[in-house]
Amino acid sequence: MWAFLAQLLIALVLLAFFLVSCQNVMHIVRGSVRFLLKHAHRELDKELGESQGLADDEEALSTRVVRRRVLVKVMSRELRD
Repeated sequence: MWAFLAQLLIALVLLAFFLVSCQNVMHIVRGSVRFLLKHAHRELDKELGESQGLADDEEALSTRVVRRRVLVKVMSRELRD
């Protein structure tokens, strides 16, 4: 009986360590994806000639959206060909 309870306790402790480890891995992956997306946005802004100073201007914002839509359409056409 005591051996079974000891094994059960050990299994629960190992399960807890596994769950904490999974949470840490997910946190690292989420941070890496966030970094890659920010880097891609910075590269897109640099390639399209957009600066952060114009972000408050409504006209610059709508121009940025239109340019990105055009870029996405062009890239999707290139991928299909």
